[in-house]
Amino acid sequence: MFRIPEAGSRFATILHRSPDRDQLERLYETLPGGAVATPFQTPAVLDALARHVVTGQGGQLRLLEIREESLGSPVLMVPLCVSRRGPVRMGGLPDFDLFDQCAPVLAADVELDPETAPHLWTHVIEALSDVDLVDVKKIPPRIAGRLNPLYAIAPATEPCPMYTLDLTAGQGEDGWRRKHVYKEARGKFRKLQAEGIDFVEATTPAERADVMAELRRQRSLRFQEKQWHNTLEEDPAQVRYFDDLLREGGNRQPLRLFALRDDSRFAGAICAMSEGLALSATLISMGGDEWRRFSPGLVLFARLIDWAERQGYTELCFGAGVQFYKTRFGGDPWPMHALTRPLTTAGNAYLALRRLKSIARRLRDETARLTAQDA
Repeated sequence: MFRIPEAGSRFATILHRSPDRDQLERLYETLPGGAVATPFQTPAVLDALARHVVTGQGGQLRLLEIREESLGSPVLMVPLCVSRRGPVRMGGLPDFDLFDQCAPVLAADVELDPETAPHLWTHVIEALSDVDLVDVKKIPPRIAGRLNPLYAIAPATEPCPMYTLDLTAGQGEDGWRRKHVYKEARGKFRKLQAEGIDFVEATTPAERADVMAELRRQRSLRFQEKQWHNTLEEDPAQVRYFDDLLREGGNRQPLRLFALRDDSRFAGAICAMSEGLALSATLISMGGDEWRRFSPGLVLFARLIDWAERQGYTELCFGAGVQFYKTRFGGDPWPMHALTRPLTTAGNAYLALRRLKSIARRLRDETARLTAQDA
């Protein structure tokens, strides 16, 4: 692997505006050794997001190609997005609450010294110089086992980490396989099997459509019960985005779907984004009250871990949020970084307003908590 140190490195950039899938694939192929990406920065995923979500909000997908002059080839690709939030023009890495990780795309045969981060971020900001506010969240420390060169310079830490399981560290005295939760999940799964339910991957187009429809139905019922905001069902663009990924076939499907089911009943379903050796759980649903005693959510994750380990994956991310069950499987909390930089007066004003709204929200929540204690 060729290592590029901070000292003496000279970078040049090419900004590609509105690249389509073919162009994304061609550019990724120019990275020495091939592209190394999280499941959220593949050409298929970025293209689906651009066509169904970004353009629908008047935005633009961009790809920043960063080249090292002495090497004579690209060493990093940074997906970018420009969109509007009211009168304010926003820029950053694509997210739209659909991505759990916002990261660049690495070259498999090139290692960038973390000290290059300030230079790389300078080029990212320059590529977004036409916006009012640069706002990047969910920056992971690693990308498919490799250090993320953009992680070091991002100054802020997100309030919630992301739990990630090293699938190569399950065995041995300190391996996560020794945790009681796996024995518990095996027991629950045997009870489900006694009811005729099995854990299966949906592989045919008909099976994938069937499982996704049931996952959305179960999820909608759960969100209604909890009175939670269900963006997926309320935003047609998000539905089209997932439907697009659902139609992807072949061995490198970006979206994998699994269910606890028999021919007619579903105890639960889960979908995960996939790329290379990394898998990231994205949506999960559980059946009605008749299945609660079987802990289908617990079983789904345990069986997904078993499947991923057998398939040779090395990393499984549990997705956004810090729900207690995610800590039980032995995953490590990844502190996710963020970078916010206003570039204009409008950007500064928007950022100040957002901070005031955050303070007001915390005060409202604290007042409600104190009122409940006094009641």
